Amino acid sequence: MKKTLLTSALLMALLCAGCGKTCRCYTYYGNVDEFSEEDLEAYDRSCTGMEDFDYGLRYSLCEWSWIK
Repeated sequence: MKKTLLTSALLMALLCAGCGKTCRCYTYYGNVDEFSEEDLEAYDRSCTGMEDFDYGLRYSLCEWSWIK
């Protein structure tokens, strides 16, 4: 049983080794824009703070998403 749990945990760690977070923002027109953590730092925003981003971009929803 321990061996199975250890193998499962190792497999999950390997699958997530290339994972990262991205902020996905959905426009009112149905488009999706993605921002990396570095982008958010450059804009000095949080993911949810992107909903009222300047430059005329307005999003209905912004949320964190895991990517590979």
